[in-house]
Amino acid sequence: MSTINDIQVNSNLAGTAKPPSKKRLFRKHSKKLFLYGAFVLVLAASIITAAYYIHRYDNSQREIKRLSAASSENSTQQLVNQVTKLTVLPAGETPTVFLVNDISKLKGQAFFDNAQNGDKVLIYTQAKKSYLYRPSTNQLINIAPLNLGNSSNATSSP
Repeated sequence: MSTINDIQVNSNLAGTAKPPSKKRLFRKHSKKLFLYGAFVLVLAASIITAAYYIHRYDNSQREIKRLSAASSENSTQQLVNQVTKLTVLPAGETPTVFLVNDISKLKGQAFFDNAQNGDKVLIYTQAKKSYLYRPSTNQLINIAPLNLGNSSNATSSP
C-alpha cells in the first residue's frame, strides 16, 4: 500500500515536465537525418559523376580536333603532292582547299565552267593563283589568276 508521502512524491513528478533524453531525440529525428544524409550522398554522387563525364567529353573533343587538324594537314599535303606531279605549284605557301559540292551554285563563273561535283580548288593567296583539280581522273582542269577584289580602280577626275 502506498502512503501519503509516496503519493505526494509521485504527484510532484507528474507535474514537472522532464526533458526528453538524447536517445529519444535521436530516435525521433533519426529518420529525417537518414533521409537528409541519403539525399546529400545522392546529390554528391550525381555531381561527381556529371563532372567525370563532362571531363571525358572535353578530352574527347580536344582529341577529335587534334586528329582532325592532323588529318586535314595530311590530306592537304597529299593533294599538293598529286597536283605537283601535273604542274608547278607556288612554293613556300600552303593552299586553302575547297571541295566543289554543288556545281549549280557556281554557274556563270568562268573558272568553274568545266567543273564537276567532287572537284577540288586549291587557292594560293600570296601567289594569287587558283587551281581546279579533279581527283577522280587525276586531271588539272583549270588554272587562273586569283582576283581577291583588293585591286583599286584609280580614276582621275578633272
